[in-house]
Amino acid sequence: MGSIRDVGLMIEQILIGRGNSIREMPRLEWERELRQTPERAEDRLAFMSEDHHRVRRMAVTDLARRGRPLPPDYFAKQLNLDPVRVVEILDELERKLFFLVRNGEGAVSWAYPVTVDCTPHKLTFSTGERLHGALAEDVVATPFVQGRLRNEKLRVRATTQCAVTRREIRLEIDSDMKCRVLTAGADPYVFEPHIDWLSFSAPSIIHDY
Repeated sequence: MGSIRDVGLMIEQILIGRGNSIREMPRLEWERELRQTPERAEDRLAFMSEDHHRVRRMAVTDLARRGRPLPPDYFAKQLNLDPVRVVEILDELERKLFFLVRNGEGAVSWAYPVTVDCTPHKLTFSTGERLHGALAEDVVATPFVQGRLRNEKLRVRATTQCAVTRREIRLEIDSDMKCRVLTAGADPYVFEPHIDWLSFSAPSIIHDY
């Protein structure tokens, strides 16, 4: 999804991997596409009521703030919702993919793009929270998503690793999608695999993506 060419400099060109092809895109064009994503996602979000949105927003922001899995009764109490209804909403959000994943106890442990599970992608927020990205691409998305849900400027320092060499790579990304590579000599890339989501049938996006 992205390539950062110079240590300490902001990215100006993004490498976009789609299927078996890769093309170069100016950073401003890439940011413009990201901002249009909610409009393109309207059909996929059509099933969501206001309560679905409230639960999803709280899952994303409060996972980061609390740093531990969020059980259904947490949402019921904080949002003044019926506990049975909360479980129904969590069921739907998990089944629809891209929103959240629960652990074996039924508590939310991943809400795109952050998780409280230990992964190779460690995140430190400028507001002090520490947690993880489930996938490398989640690292890139975290400050953008969190910043907009919180309605505040945010910076995230990420310590991740190369999937091939296992070499540590450090990045700093802010909520305006400006990014610096902090590891000398690193030229990191993030790619999204080509997946036919219409035929994707796994119960969870985390382990089968």
